[in-house]
Amino acid sequence: MTRFNFLLTATLLLTTASPYAQTPAATRQQALAQAQTLMNGGEYRQAYATLRPWTNETDKDPKMNYAMGVAQAMSGQELDDALRRLRLAQVRGVARNECNLYIGRACQLLCEYEQAEQALEKFLLSNKDENLAAVASDFLAETRSSLQIASKIFATKTLAKANFAEADFLGAYHAAKEVGTVSRNSRFFQSDIDPDGIMYMTERGDAVYFALPNDEGKQRLQKIEKLIGGWGDMVTLQGLQGDGDDIMPVLMTDGVTLYFSSNRTGGMGGYDIWRSTYDNESRSFSEPVNMGVPFNSAYDDFLFVPDEYNGKAWFASNRETRQDDTLTVYEVVWDDSVIRNFAKSTEQIRQALAMEVDPASAAKLVAKDEKKAVGGGSVKIKDAFRLQVGDTLTYTQWEHFRSEDAKQTYRQARGAQSEKDSLTKVMAAQRTEFSALTSNIERNAKLQDLLKTERRIYALEDEVAAKTEAAVNKELQTIAELIAQGKYTSLSDIAIGKKTNDINWQSWLRPANFSMYTVSAFQDIPDREETYAAFEDKDKALLLHQDTLIAWGSIISMEAEALAAKAKQGETIRTIAEDGSPTYLSAEKATERSADYSSAAFSLVSKAVEAKRVIFEAQYDKAISQTEGYDTGELTELRDKAAHYLKIVKDVSPNDPMPKREKALLMMRRAMESYDEFAERLAAHADGSFPLPSADGQPSARQQQDKQTPSQDDTQDNGPAQPETQQQNAEQPKTLFRIQLGVFKGNPNLSRLPDPGDVTKLFLEDRGVTKYFYGSYTTQADAQADVPAVRSAGFAGAFVVAF
Repeated sequence: MTRFNFLLTATLLLTTASPYAQTPAATRQQALAQAQTLMNGGEYRQAYATLRPWTNETDKDPKMNYAMGVAQAMSGQELDDALRRLRLAQVRGVARNECNLYIGRACQLLCEYEQAEQALEKFLLSNKDENLAAVASDFLAETRSSLQIASKIFATKTLAKANFAEADFLGAYHAAKEVGTVSRNSRFFQSDIDPDGIMYMTERGDAVYFALPNDEGKQRLQKIEKLIGGWGDMVTLQGLQGDGDDIMPVLMTDGVTLYFSSNRTGGMGGYDIWRSTYDNESRSFSEPVNMGVPFNSAYDDFLFVPDEYNGKAWFASNRETRQDDTLTVYEVVWDDSVIRNFAKSTEQIRQALAMEVDPASAAKLVAKDEKKAVGGGSVKIKDAFRLQVGDTLTYTQWEHFRSEDAKQTYRQARGAQSEKDSLTKVMAAQRTEFSALTSNIERNAKLQDLLKTERRIYALEDEVAAKTEAAVNKELQTIAELIAQGKYTSLSDIAIGKKTNDINWQSWLRPANFSMYTVSAFQDIPDREETYAAFEDKDKALLLHQDTLIAWGSIISMEAEALAAKAKQGETIRTIAEDGSPTYLSAEKATERSADYSSAAFSLVSKAVEAKRVIFEAQYDKAISQTEGYDTGELTELRDKAAHYLKIVKDVSPNDPMPKREKALLMMRRAMESYDEFAERLAAHADGSFPLPSADGQPSARQQQDKQTPSQDDTQDNGPAQPETQQQNAEQPKTLFRIQLGVFKGNPNLSRLPDPGDVTKLFLEDRGVTKYFYGSYTTQADAQADVPAVRSAGFAGAFVVAF
């Protein structure tokens, strides 16, 4: 924390009392003198404790009120009382201008930013003390920044908060292991790097982020990557440098979003939490953005750790403790529901910064933790929903419905609600994008999309309300009829079977009972070992396992489609019970079973694809580290293409409507095709023989391999193979360089190329796609010179390859 050490004004110079005089007045003067000494050394909290026994609310001594007001304002204690005392001292003529400095500071801490700005500006107009001017200027800069930053606040909820000694506060962070690891430097570094500093290691353990002083003594964020055989050199993160110290970096699992703490200019005071994103094109981080309220305050706020897997985040602050050695750690909700809204008042900002624990959210957290802690015993059936049918009648399971018509109507309401929830996330993203635009044309265009989404959400809200009300009315009518007939039974008498989410899938999804099951789906999996030749054995085994799960998920998906098709015909369907015994399903039950199968298939395939993604990303990094200097455009293109498809899938869940899941499955299949092509590319050089160019741009010896030019002449008979000795003496064919346009299933538009006729292609029969190449060059430099023109012709992923 930045400490402001400066002297109180001469107005508090007091006549030292005789050491032998022990009258109350003398003792009071001694306390005031002692407090002045403490404040001259920046010890405002101790000065406050010294003065507190000698002051009261009705104290009229202007010098005592001034001293107490300064101690309170600078230590953040009883700020409203500090303002009262300082204004009383100012009226009585004690340090009139200096009072403006401390009034400004107190207003700043109370989030009264406009009043703080006025008081500080007024002080600077008449001040002649350079030290005090520097302090006031710092406060004024923080106040002006806060006035802008605090105009919007994050609407999040606090799950828990507790105070910890600075040495122990990391123990309050409980993020999932997939997030990575935050620890002290001493757990990793065995050098002279500050052992108490905070570092972050990625979830795969392949990179470490930390802070280190530069030649000027400023803390700068660094990165070390793990390479084959050890750790690489330390690299300073680019794009983040400011005029302050940057510490405590944490990188999200997306690999591009970085959170860190800094006391740079433009913050709200002390250390603030900032966010930046990595730009692959510029190879640097974007201009950092202050996280704002409630994560930042006029005090020190740092170490923001988001856990997207559990929808929570943690950060630490001394805004409540007002001490450097004692911190408060806050655990907050951090998911798609957390959006930024305009602050309506100063009080709303203060309430947000207070981070009061939300009782409802905290109760859910406790209940969840207790459920995790309890083992064995009977399993409570999870509520499928909660529908208030009557004053004392609440439905939580589909079996509770007596009316089939009411049940179907409520299913429609739930479907509309699901669509509304998804659109709400879309609208939040649109609002964020809209707020970042500066062009009026772009803002108007984006506004139309935003309004369209908003109107659809309002329509869905009305639909949910109408269908829910209709379902309740239909159900109440059926209940009345059953009561009149004497056939009504209470909810406790209704047998509730296991919900689909609680079923052990392996016990009842049996291939032998699936009408769409075919063993051929698994037959080609062992052959894929050759595709994964470049991977380590443990990764290869995991990849084959994930391929098995994907094949299994495809079968479940086909079975879901078969059940749905039969259900449409209205026929009774023979299937199996949960225990594997034969049973029969009505068309309605078959429809429900089909939805359960589809949800299970999507969940299974999603997890398998994500597991493969993690392995492929690690293998990509390994390949790049082994091929320094090699044009990795093709590898990057394949990886980025797969990542693009999976990004579309990210926000889809097993409970989303069928069309949305089907589209997501299509995206996953396209991602897997890109990954498979990526794996084959690696397998072609499993021995590490990647074609590396030499220093002069010409191919190295390893490039002189059996490669053919992809043209119509490839089928020409070159005659029988020559003996090895003759081949060695023969003149090596001259290497050609071409620009690969991409891999296409259809015919790309070649008309915009500089010379459309100078295109060759290679059909890959095993995958049914065609590679297109442009030009023929004798040097890599000549080919590279034409790449910009080719990319501007519509082939953004074009890159140079050698033959």
